[in-house]
Amino acid sequence: MGNNLQNQDPYYRPVPFASPDPLEQGVHFTIEASRRTGRKLSPQEASSYWTREVIQSAMEQPGTFLWKICQKTLVLFNQFEGGDHYHIGFISDFVKFFKFPFLSLWLILPFGMAGMFTTIFKSKKLLALSLIFFLYGLTLIAFFTNTRYRLPMLVILIPFTVMGIDNVVSYVKHRQWNRIGIYSAIFLGFIIMEFLPVRATDDMTPYYNTHAIILDSKGLEEEAVQYWGKSSEMNRPASALANYMLAVKRIKTGDFQNALYCLDKIPDSSFAAAPKYELIGDMMIRLRQIDKAIQAYEKALEINSGKRRIRIKLSRIYFSIDRKRSMEEYEKFKYLSSFYKSY
Repeated sequence: MGNNLQNQDPYYRPVPFASPDPLEQGVHFTIEASRRTGRKLSPQEASSYWTREVIQSAMEQPGTFLWKICQKTLVLFNQFEGGDHYHIGFISDFVKFFKFPFLSLWLILPFGMAGMFTTIFKSKKLLALSLIFFLYGLTLIAFFTNTRYRLPMLVILIPFTVMGIDNVVSYVKHRQWNRIGIYSAIFLGFIIMEFLPVRATDDMTPYYNTHAIILDSKGLEEEAVQYWGKSSEMNRPASALANYMLAVKRIKTGDFQNALYCLDKIPDSSFAAAPKYELIGDMMIRLRQIDKAIQAYEKALEINSGKRRIRIKLSRIYFSIDRKRSMEEYEKFKYLSSFYKSY
């Protein structure tokens, strides 16, 4: 997921063939790897398969892969907090207390990096601490950067910030202008890096979606729809979830036409593509258009073959019209269920 070259953003994005739900995601990756290899794989074998896929894609598209790594390196030091939960800036629109200028990572990072580079060779302990910092940073570049995964870096950056500022005071006192210049150059370099316009560092749709989901869970449906609507209008990858949820709400009121309009906005390359076709199939069942329902369910399974629930739906549809096909779908359901025993 962190090195999918079809995802142009440097941040994590779910893939179409696996559910974004952590409880099912690993299973779906194993099922997809098994489908592609033509034999049932264990979770360990599937993990090895996807590692090879990343290496192969890097060899086939070295320029694209290198560009992705460069972008992932830049977002590691970017001021934007990329995540899938609440954003302090977003919350501040509702809770004014959060508009207070708290010390945040983007402010501490340049001071910390300048302090690190000007003190790194003063002792073996500082060198070891810096090495831990960069090794941890490399793991985020290798996979993906997320707000909560980047947070542990502050444990090392804060002490280096204090040491760096203490050194600058000493440099000024002893008129060591060359060292002040080095510290300032490093500081300004990371400030510039933090504010570079890297792709997706302005994407707020995950936060609008999260806020809408919480509002909806509290019974504030109209407000939730407003925020999903705003997310949809932004037309970013996470907008697919907003369009899906808007369609669910439209179906609830019997507005099938607008529901289909919302679902049409979800591309087949989106993580919400399989749920989109499943929802269309459910809608066709309500409209008693069985053939179209079957087509929609089959399309969903083409995208994500690990969706057990659709196999059960197809088995029930075929039960009254094709008993043999019904049993085939049920056997496929049992086959998919066997993967879950490994997790």
